[in-house]
Amino acid sequence: STLHCPHQMFRMGRKVFGLQFHVEVEEREVMTWLDVDAAFVHAAHGPGGRARIAADTRRFITRARQQGDRLIANIVEAIAAT
Repeated sequence: STLHCPHQMFRMGRKVFGLQFHVEVEEREVMTWLDVDAAFVHAAHGPGGRARIAADTRRFITRARQQGDRLIANIVEAIAAT
């Protein structure tokens, strides 16, 4: 969840899942987003925002991808089980 979007994932019934985030993202995509949306990143996170997000991405991307892969596998398993 975030301050502005407390419900980042939801499920309706047995087979409909909604995700408001990118579990599939790779480091290079984050870096591209930082460049393409530089004005937004600066406005939302201040002058040091890009550097902080880039450093956090390098630090956490491996674990985030592992968790994302597990989440998707669990969703697929839940759908297949119904």
